[in-house]
Amino acid sequence: LDNNFATYDYVEEIEKYYYLFKKDGISYKLYRVDKNNIDVYKYILNVPTTNIYFKDDYLYYVYKTKLYYYSDSIGLKIILENSELEFNDTIKYHIY
Repeated sequence: LDNNFATYDYVEEIEKYYYLFKKDGISYKLYRVDKNNIDVYKYILNVPTTNIYFKDDYLYYVYKTKLYYYSDSIGLKIILENSELEFNDTIKYHIY
């Protein structure tokens, strides 16, 4: 990986991108870097966790009682809210 990534707290390599997490208080600033253009860092959004599911150019994560979805074209949206999500980590759901 690029030596510049060493300043980030967590790096995830997914398909054609690197996702970089930089701690910012109680959340993380999330950046995306295209593997074909590693000099360009795109800020995505602040996230409360590094436990994120990446699919294509989309990302999903659970925080407290909500399942969030992000895409460049739509932005951040809540796609599911259920109080069990906060306390029960055995709940299974499928994203397709």
